[in-house]
Amino acid sequence: MLQELYEAERSILMSVPAASNVDDLRLFLRVAKYFNGKYHLEEIMYHENLRRSQLMQIIDKFRSVLVRHEHEDPAVTMYFRR
Repeated sequence: MLQELYEAERSILMSVPAASNVDDLRLFLRVAKYFNGKYHLEEIMYHENLRRSQLMQIIDKFRSVLVRHEHEDPAVTMYFRR
């Protein structure tokens, strides 16, 4: 999957210390397709059969190359509107 990335993306990704661990890199590349803002953490966990702790660890290890963005859940916020 690294071959599908641009050279600049590869070099930035490989500069992350966690990328030296093959298992961590493999897991990051497996879930990277979901890091486009369209998926909730629970969806990623379900689709990739991961525990929350596994997903959060990999996000934490590669946080220097990720941009965090939070959205309110409309299903939950409708209960708090007055």
